Amino acid sequence: MFNAPRKRGNFTGTQLYAVKVLDSSGAGRLRDLICGLDWVARNAARFGIRVVNLSLTAPGSSDRNCGRDNRDALHRAICGVVARNVVVVAAAGNGSSDVATSVPAAYPEVLAVSAIADSDGSPGGEGGQTSCAAIERDDTAATFSNFAVSVAEANHIIAAPGVCVASTTIGGEIRVASGTSFASPHVTAAVALCHSTGGVQGRCAGLTPLAAIREFMRIAAERPSTFGFDGDPGRPAFGRTYGYLVYGGP
Repeated sequence: MFNAPRKRGNFTGTQLYAVKVLDSSGAGRLRDLICGLDWVARNAARFGIRVVNLSLTAPGSSDRNCGRDNRDALHRAICGVVARNVVVVAAAGNGSSDVATSVPAAYPEVLAVSAIADSDGSPGGEGGQTSCAAIERDDTAATFSNFAVSVAEANHIIAAPGVCVASTTIGGEIRVASGTSFASPHVTAAVALCHSTGGVQGRCAGLTPLAAIREFMRIAAERPSTFGFDGDPGRPAFGRTYGYLVYGGP
């Protein structure tokens, strides 16, 4: 969980809150996830929490009514968090399938994050194969990533680097891995920047959470020729779209 970046001396920092809902193997129970979300809803105002990252997925779908019609307790819990003015960012899933079949990413209140490959940190598709997965090509949607098919899903999906991402592990070592769970934190951090007092200052001020982040990310949508990739709405693949690429610049 993240709150808005705070100024500390000559640098800006962001307070993080780790809410444990899974065990050491990455497995967990639905009731534990709901309990964690309820904790966020109760404490968002107290701790200034602005955005939640959910790097987890499960089979499911949305009734588009906050779980009232199909009695989806997870959907209700997420709507409870959003009602507290908190953005919920969730991994789209790694099944190479329609994001509408994976929760919490299928919920329209959530900003779902697909994964792309980026081997050189620059646009243009000139970076070649990625370091850990030869099948993934620079500036293309990841082969494993879930995607949007309907307009409804396309309206709340966005893309971020999720192939061969370096991350710390327990013990402080660095490990390289792939997945939409590695893409989702990129977008979560961009939301935190959107709330910051420096850099992209003020872009989220006065907007509802989902509207705010969509507006912020539209920067990428306005410049698809510069920041686009194969699979974005400007270049959809076989009726699939992975959203526009996250943009965190000024």
